[in-house]
Amino acid sequence: MMTQLDRRLTERDLASAKTLLDRVPTPQLVAELRDLGVTERAVAFRLLDTATATLVFEQLSPSDQRSLLLALTRPEAVEVLGELHANDQADLIDELPASVAKQLLGQLDAADRDQVATILAYEPGSVGRHANPNVVEAHAADTVAMVLGKVRCSPLNAEEITSVFLVDGDHRYLGLVRLADLIRADADQPMADLADVTAPAVTTSDDAADAGRILQRYDLGALPVVDADRRLVGALVFDDAMDAISEDTTDTMLSMAGVADPRHLKESVRSEKLIHGSIGYPSRSAWRS
Repeated sequence: MMTQLDRRLTERDLASAKTLLDRVPTPQLVAELRDLGVTERAVAFRLLDTATATLVFEQLSPSDQRSLLLALTRPEAVEVLGELHANDQADLIDELPASVAKQLLGQLDAADRDQVATILAYEPGSVGRHANPNVVEAHAADTVAMVLGKVRCSPLNAEEITSVFLVDGDHRYLGLVRLADLIRADADQPMADLADVTAPAVTTSDDAADAGRILQRYDLGALPVVDADRRLVGALVFDDAMDAISEDTTDTMLSMAGVADPRHLKESVRSEKLIHGSIGYPSRSAWRS
């Protein structure tokens, strides 16, 4: 299979290459793209439909993601970035060469650009770097029927909507309502009756790995993230929490071995340049539509 695909791509027999790619399940696609040369990998990626390309890209390693973006033409790279969540966009942009990162950041749409700039303003390893700014919010007086309508209209996937977060008129966090409780409640019941006001919340400056362990301890699907004034910024979801714990464990092992992790040596400087450099965008504590 790989020999056929490589040959078709090298010969630029793209119709045959696409036919081969369409027959391969996503996990196998990821493995096969890794084995291709940089140019052939970019050509193969261009042949995938948008949904498959997004799934494949998310499963590539960070280094493979970077090399693929560099191999794609700039408009295609922007399209790939646009399919990712803001915190994943920020992580990837922060790892690219500064000149490429600035160009890509500058071509994202305004909403994505502002979100990424906000995330890059947080310290590496902090909750703010890992939090997903896109959550479902509600007010205490909203009814269950109203909020279920918001959930149904949300672009977030099922894994990202495990709770609805309550805020007041100043966007300060009040508590959360688990989706399971929301579904079982009466349609005209106010959200205030369902809110768990004792569930923990973390701030954007807290350590992400520690926050991930809190999420595990309390068996939450998502952990609310607030700023210094307790305004809701987003949520730390399970997958991002596990990533933070994994990174922290790796860093600890490297430190014990007396080895510095080169990924973190220039992160703060790179983030500062991306935010305040020639395309500096003002960072914000939060945004909501």
